[in-house]
Amino acid sequence: MPNKYNTENIINELKKEPTITGKLNYWLTFKNKYYDEPLKKIKNDNSVESFYKKKDLSKRFFDGSGGRIHLFMGNSSLMMPEIICLECFKKYENDPEFTFWLLEYEANILFEILKTVHNFDVRINTPIADDYINRELKTLNDFEANRGKLFAGYKFDYEKDYVSSEFDKEIELTRIKDDYYKSNILSPSNSIAAIEMYAKHIYLKKYLEDSLNKTNLIGFNCQLLPETISNIHFQMEKKEYIKADLKDFKAIFSGEPVINFTPIEWLITNNKGNANKTALFVFIKQMLGKATNDIMKNKAQEFFRNKKSKKIIIKTYPNPDEQHAINYFTDIAGLLKLPDQNK
Repeated sequence: MPNKYNTENIINELKKEPTITGKLNYWLTFKNKYYDEPLKKIKNDNSVESFYKKKDLSKRFFDGSGGRIHLFMGNSSLMMPEIICLECFKKYENDPEFTFWLLEYEANILFEILKTVHNFDVRINTPIADDYINRELKTLNDFEANRGKLFAGYKFDYEKDYVSSEFDKEIELTRIKDDYYKSNILSPSNSIAAIEMYAKHIYLKKYLEDSLNKTNLIGFNCQLLPETISNIHFQMEKKEYIKADLKDFKAIFSGEPVINFTPIEWLITNNKGNANKTALFVFIKQMLGKATNDIMKNKAQEFFRNKKSKKIIIKTYPNPDEQHAINYFTDIAGLLKLPDQNK
């Protein structure tokens, strides 16, 4: 990154980016680091000092010109000094790569607003989360199904301006689902409906589906006491066998639904840098008293991730030769003795 407020350096760096997406991502990262984050820290501070800091930030970034990218729903939140806009972005305003990036950007902002307004993050962590999520998904799915019926047998003309149509949202969703805007310009007249549909049927729908999957995960039915599990977590992290928050580690051995879970990184690897699956098999067997292919396939792959790829370790487990992995866990064997278990 160049010197924080040196406009000339910023323009030079932007010109080095070979793609429109690269230029937009560069500016977004720069703006977040040097404007959004500093402003967030003093936003609610009404002191004289903070007043001048806010004034200085605005002056340095927008030099009183109101320089910003004007996008569709009034002004885009991707603000920038006018000179940077003119030098680096103005010429791309009618390029599909530019308008598609802004479509996703604005849709993501709307998605975050929807989450806050409807309190989604709280509602998906309640005992009735599944019912709530399924109800929200049904609303989205019903709309998509009705859209399909609406256009059944109809030759859809992508180039036609449907802005005055009562079905403008269905039309924009059709374009989005068919990736129309990846290679065609999104015009201002269609943008409001397009942004709403992208926010709801791409970002929100995925968020709800992912949340539903999380609420359906049940932790391993482990008979060890909570304090024993905490001690094992400490030993495993100390030996750099895993990387995990204690709450996540305890959750996967709780026998209860696991919500808002971050998978555990399994750091024991083979000589190729991939997860040592035998070691994981033996670890699960020591924790549960047993480890079967069914357990490993249906649960372990959800709870553990490979250090190298951050993906699931494996979907099927052969019967491992346990002698190759047992030495990893002799140092915590004392924690797993029967007297420390629930009766």
